[in-house]
Amino acid sequence: ALTIRRATDIIASNYLKNKEKIQVLQTEHDAIDYLSRHDLLTELPNRRELDLQIEQQITGKEDVAFMIFDLRNFKTINDTYDHSMGDAALELVA
Repeated sequence: ALTIRRATDIIASNYLKNKEKIQVLQTEHDAIDYLSRHDLLTELPNRRELDLQIEQQITGKEDVAFMIFDLRNFKTINDTYDHSMGDAALELVA
């Protein structure tokens, strides 16, 4: 027969297992969310995240400034030295 003590132990055990699973899922969700909003190579915000941040900043009450870099002739680096050198250049600039 199932005693109240045994039932309580089962419930507590299941609660702890579920809590651990939820924590793992939350960590995985946070990682996926970060990756969906950032460039994998440079870890800079991607276009989607940049658009969201700009919208939040311009609708806020504080002054804001933006800095944008244009890597002129970047395609030439990729075409001449290959994409691994282009990746290295991006990492250096980032």
